[in-house]
Amino acid sequence: MKTFFPESFNFKQHITPDKKIKQLKILRGIGFITHMVILFSNYFTLNSPRVFYFYTTWGIIMTMLNFLFSFLSTYFNEDSSAKVHYHKFCYVFFEIAWTSEAVITIFFWLVLTWTLPAEAWNIRMVLVMLLLHLYPFAMLCVDFLITKMTFRVNHVLFIMIPPILYMFLSIYLSLVHDIVLYNVVLTWKDIITLFSVILLVSLFIGVFMCGYYIGKKMFKRTEDYEITMHTNESSKPY
Repeated sequence: MKTFFPESFNFKQHITPDKKIKQLKILRGIGFITHMVILFSNYFTLNSPRVFYFYTTWGIIMTMLNFLFSFLSTYFNEDSSAKVHYHKFCYVFFEIAWTSEAVITIFFWLVLTWTLPAEAWNIRMVLVMLLLHLYPFAMLCVDFLITKMTFRVNHVLFIMIPPILYMFLSIYLSLVHDIVLYNVVLTWKDIITLFSVILLVSLFIGVFMCGYYIGKKMFKRTEDYEITMHTNESSKPY
């Protein structure tokens, strides 16, 4: 029976494999700094707390924190219970950030771009759009390719937490304060919103499952294989 956090599963070697620590320190250090710059630049450009009303900003924050947490994980070995739990946390947080940024990227470029005014399509704005709606996911994909981690199917419950929380915020803003953040597609006042919600839920689950199959098929790694390898390593004589 699969469990959320099997005792013999080596989370540390998934989120921070020993052979890739140098590359990961550089990538994650750059990832944290650049996303912090993007977050503050976006805030000061709009000069309004409304920047935090958008799920794109939530994605930037999650990605920034992911790189911070995973950067710190490169200095921790699993030699205590607390550090084991820390690697579990980083593991799940990466699944959440990667899935959210994938959905943000897909939904923005395939759906939301059609709702943008014509004047938004200039070189400066396109660069901003790329930084907000593609760069974070690209950086997470590079991390994913280096670690070759394997998503766990039952963690799909965790990746739905941020979008559910955001849904409540969006409904509150729309119905109580009449602040509609995503015109046409997500107003919470018409039937189109229902279709958008169904599409987004399907995207979150579908994207997460893509991450799972990337680890299983492309990286040729399975949960049982990793558990066996960890057990064999632990039984080696020293």
